[in-house]
Amino acid sequence: MSIKLVFNLTLGMTVQELEEWYAGRELPKEPVWTHKSTRIIDPAFFVEARLYAIKANADPKQQQSCIDKLIHFKNWLEKNGK
Repeated sequence: MSIKLVFNLTLGMTVQELEEWYAGRELPKEPVWTHKSTRIIDPAFFVEARLYAIKANADPKQQQSCIDKLIHFKNWLEKNGK
């Protein structure tokens, strides 16, 4: 199994799956550090802005960055019981 395949299996979520996962979910009101170099000041706005950027841009290469950030934040929320 190649590294690329493992990466896709680990992070692969569709935009619809992400929208459904975040829909109606109560997000932290306070800023959070999801990584030692990543601070999300307004989690609700972070999610809203990334989903908007994905929908506004049809280029999959440009969408991928936002998708990766949403998946990273989702994983952090699950890991930290949020």
